[in-house]
Amino acid sequence: MTITRIVYGKMADGSWVKKTTIPHEGPITSATFSADQRHVVTTSKDKTVRVTKLLRSESKLP
Repeated sequence: MTITRIVYGKMADGSWVKKTTIPHEGPITSATFSADQRHVVTTSKDKTVRVTKLLRSESKLP
């Protein structure tokens, strides 16, 4: 069963926008954002690591 997580970023006006979705076959055990905030690396109990590109916008992730 695929478990999909959605990553949101907060805009300057306080609204939230969808940045990406991350599919794994098991629960996500960790997530780390790149220094330039363009990618997120996730690990899962399904023994996989995913590097996912985030959608571009004017927002910065906290």
